[in-house]
Amino acid sequence: PRHCPPRQARGSGGARWQRHAHREVDCYCVVRGKKKLVSRAAAPVGTTTSLNESYILRDQQSERFMGLGMLKCAKFVDQLSDALQGMSPLDQAACDAALTKAEGHPQHKNLGGSGLTASSLALACAGSDLKEVELFQHLGELYNDGKLPRSFQMPLPIVTVLSGGVVESSPLRGQEYCIAPRRDIPYARGLQQCVEVYHNLGICLNKKYGKRSISVDTHGGYTTCMKTADEALCIIEEAIKAAGFIVGIDMFL
Repeated sequence: PRHCPPRQARGSGGARWQRHAHREVDCYCVVRGKKKLVSRAAAPVGTTTSLNESYILRDQQSERFMGLGMLKCAKFVDQLSDALQGMSPLDQAACDAALTKAEGHPQHKNLGGSGLTASSLALACAGSDLKEVELFQHLGELYNDGKLPRSFQMPLPIVTVLSGGVVESSPLRGQEYCIAPRRDIPYARGLQQCVEVYHNLGICLNKKYGKRSISVDTHGGYTTCMKTADEALCIIEEAIKAAGFIVGIDMFL
């Protein structure tokens, strides 16, 4: 490995499996100086191909993982790493700007959006490790003018309960139908409500459309034979009521 001045980073990339049998990029950020450390992050790879989505650079070799390999993208992480020479992982904005400039394409078709995202995440992890704080604290300071926020709040759980669209080969228009609890309750209680609605939705779907309607897609939502969004929203509202909650007050779509 090449010599890096104090608190400068280099990266290396690899590939690993994610839950729905797709490869994802795994990046390591190596920091050398007074404090030496290695930070690691991965960028999940989706299956959607919207027009303005960041490009997923795959190997396209049919004899290996049916073309879904990520070795080419992992190799390009080294090129992204070259753009970081002389920079500190503590300056996330400057590092991200350098990565974006090195990529050169608005949809990241040159070096791959997955490698770009994983590299940025690995740098963020390196920054938090250097400061010896949790990642959420480091990010909180970055986006709060360098000051640690007085308090932190758990994110609102938003759960996919129905899936459709081209990705799931479903006649239902729209890719994901989600539910969320009200914001003024504890996170654990909100997540519990989502789970209860999800299971009640399975019961409602089974009664109305049969057992074939309660298969689960790669993102966790039920896939059904419904065709319209109105149908989907109505049965989700039915499940919310069956779980004992009020639509628009306790749970939201």
